Amino acid sequence: MNIFRLVGRIFLPIGILMVGAGGYLAYGQFVFAQTAARTEGVVIDVVRDRSAGVSTRQTSAALVRFIDAKGATHQFAEAVSSNPPAHQRGEIVPVLYAPDAPDTAYIDSFLGRFFLPTIFGGMGAVLIILGGALLTVDGLKQARIRHLLRHGRIIQARFQRQYTDTTLQMNGRSPCRIVVEAIHPASGKLEEFISEPVWKDLPDALKLQPIAVHIDVERPQIYHVDLRSFLGERR
Repeated sequence: MNIFRLVGRIFLPIGILMVGAGGYLAYGQFVFAQTAARTEGVVIDVVRDRSAGVSTRQTSAALVRFIDAKGATHQFAEAVSSNPPAHQRGEIVPVLYAPDAPDTAYIDSFLGRFFLPTIFGGMGAVLIILGGALLTVDGLKQARIRHLLRHGRIIQARFQRQYTDTTLQMNGRSPCRIVVEAIHPASGKLEEFISEPVWKDLPDALKLQPIAVHIDVERPQIYHVDLRSFLGERR
């Protein structure tokens, strides 16, 4: 299991969908504005959002009344509630409404028309950036490992210990890391080498057999502990 790859593959498509939803909502508002009738309305009340319960950060939305071109009176609640309220009782506000369905109306302001598209688009963009960054980091890491496996200097190490890496968690589980030791060809000293996170159960044979470590020839501080044969992966 690769957490960076897994999370990146979750964040990226969700982010794309959210940006798409934000763009769709924004486009809908632009199209609506082309055919909508314009008038002025008055805020007759500021209604609290009851879904917030007894929260001290309770939000409110304006209740607006307006008269359409045919002289009929309509009222609607602002689509977005906020704290403090964006409008006060008695305030005159610009209104856009559908001529053939006057009950479909919005306060003609950025908050009234583009709040939801902005939220969807902004959150989606953040997820795209995070997902893309995680996949990029994972891609670079996998490329480095492939380079070491093909061109690195191989030394044989022996099992030293195994520990749980509690800095990483997925569904309440943490991976383990394997620590091996061998004479480092660059320093000539006995040194420890730590594996990548391992999410699978490892066989006991690991403790008895030599374990290959691939070391970068030009940058000997970079290495990879090769556990493929113990994990049932192709070499």
